[in-house]
Amino acid sequence: MKTRLFHIAGFSLLFASAYYGVYFFLFNVSVGNKLLIQKMQEEVVIEKDVFGRTLKEFDRTKKYDVVFLGSSHCYRCFDPMLFQNEGLDSYNLGSSSQTPLNSYSLLKTLAINTKTILLEVYPVVSGLSGEESFLSMNASIDDYNLLFQFAWDLNYLRCYNALSIKPFIDNYNKNTPLNILKSDRGYVETTDSIKKEEEYDSIILNTEYCEKQIEYIGKIISHCKEKNVAVFLAYAPIPSELKIKGENEFIEAVKILAEKEKVEFYNLGRNHPLNSKLHFFDNDHINKAGVEWFNHKLIELMRQKKN
Repeated sequence: MKTRLFHIAGFSLLFASAYYGVYFFLFNVSVGNKLLIQKMQEEVVIEKDVFGRTLKEFDRTKKYDVVFLGSSHCYRCFDPMLFQNEGLDSYNLGSSSQTPLNSYSLLKTLAINTKTILLEVYPVVSGLSGEESFLSMNASIDDYNLLFQFAWDLNYLRCYNALSIKPFIDNYNKNTPLNILKSDRGYVETTDSIKKEEEYDSIILNTEYCEKQIEYIGKIISHCKEKNVAVFLAYAPIPSELKIKGENEFIEAVKILAEKEKVEFYNLGRNHPLNSKLHFFDNDHINKAGVEWFNHKLIELMRQKKN
């Protein structure tokens, strides 16, 4: 028995040495202007994004009136200053490609001390698995316990792989400033508008992933109800020119779920007066002018429901 354990331990040590030896090589050799790791595993994200700063500045002990969860359509669309002007203390925990599954992980671990959760639901992001969000977070934040919980909830091999090589990613980023983009309580403001003819994508949603993400929207609602936290769903404005095949079916499924659970779903994705050139800075994100209209409209709708 001791011999077998010795052999297992020896093999494990040999495997770990070889595994990390290979990654040491991949992170220290460049081809052109890219590290070899970026050539060999294109899905691995090694650059920080704004979520690192967002998480560092988030007060986990504070009782917020509203916490926002969602994708880039969350951190670029909900401005805590506008909510503060209306007497609502809020924080934006949006992050790149954050799906409802990722939002559920955040809700369980971070956003439990709040009066209201406002979940942004963007059909395109809900057509993703959730790996993309994790890989971005893995490069940006330092909380290993949180990352392990996220990886566990996703249960994808690539997420565990990325987590296992995080020390190399952190070493690469050690001299990179955390506040890459200017942000306020998680919100990233963009004042630019589209100055040229924009090319708009035609996107086809992954039905299987959409169904899974709708399940997680349901889990978020259930978790909020258990914790006596109010929850609202919102679809932020997008340009009329952007084509999304499967969007109507996804929105209808969210509406049915919201009606069943008796929560409000503010579907402003296509229901808005915003101009694609004046109120958007790219082919699917609103700029500061668009945010002001959207947030004031949202606050108005939320207060109507409260009253």
